[in-house]
Amino acid sequence: MLGGPNHQAELDEQWRTILLNQFHDILPGSSVPLVYVESAQQFAAVQQTGEQFLQQALSYVLENDDNSASSSSQAATQGQLPTKPASSSLVLINTLPWDRTDMVALPPSTGLPNSQQVTELDGSQKTLVEVMLPGYGYATLDSALVEEPSTEQGIPTEILLSLIHI
Repeated sequence: MLGGPNHQAELDEQWRTILLNQFHDILPGSSVPLVYVESAQQFAAVQQTGEQFLQQALSYVLENDDNSASSSSQAATQGQLPTKPASSSLVLINTLPWDRTDMVALPPSTGLPNSQQVTELDGSQKTLVEVMLPGYGYATLDSALVEEPSTEQGIPTEILLSLIHI
């Protein structure tokens, strides 16, 4: 899309590893213990590779996209030019093709408009804020905050937006 590196060969190799570990003797537990140790190590390596490629791809897009989130409809109507996110910005990424308004869980903080403090079952504190993001787009937290909360009741049980800190 933006001319970034193509990792398809490496991804194909990782996919073959996943398929190998779906063998019919591994799934029902009829293999020897060494097979499960080796399978767990291979799955861990696949996950690490996938996370590495994801971070590389997201970083590349954020560094090279001339149509950054600040050029979203709000900024465009104000005549602002696209700008790159600041190096300390929290960036929210919508990987879906449609615009979405959703809740994002953040570390506890104060001062965010329309935020809600919650306590997780494990006792950890979170701040929930409602954000709006363009389809296949991203925005900094500040530009994505919804000024007037939606009237929908309840909070999604899953926070589906991808969060990265650049």
